[in-house]
Amino acid sequence: VKFLIEIAGVPEADIGKVIASEPELIGCSLSGKLEVTAKFFFAIGIPPQMLGRMIADFPMLLKYNLLVIRPKYRYFKRVMVRPLKDLIEFP
Repeated sequence: VKFLIEIAGVPEADIGKVIASEPELIGCSLSGKLEVTAKFFFAIGIPPQMLGRMIADFPMLLKYNLLVIRPKYRYFKRVMVRPLKDLIEFP
């Protein structure tokens, strides 16, 4: 829970909703899964506050495999040529 609030930027008011929707997040490896996924989103330019809102709207986002996310992001940027704002609004 501390990671979700302090690192991933999930608003405290939304923590209950996030955990209720995806209770498996509590059991995910912090260093092996959650931090790695959050760092990917930070690296592509999504700030913690925005990532937190994305997670609040779509809690399973942190559980996605980066081997799946990376090619989808490349397609989104290179082929679709969409701004990051579009990804943030509709993860």
